[in-house]
Amino acid sequence: MQITASDGEAREIGAGEVILVEDTTGKGHLSKSVSSALRHSIFIPLGPDA
Repeated sequence: MQITASDGEAREIGAGEVILVEDTTGKGHLSKSVSSALRHSIFIPLGPDA
């Protein structure tokens, strides 16, 4: 999958990878599939407001 930050920075994340995305201000991030393969994603909010 590909993750794009609100500033335009994009990075690809492969199967089995775990990342921590720390965006506490701004527009957030976008995620999208980069292939037609089935994928499962889990998004877990962290912090006091989670």
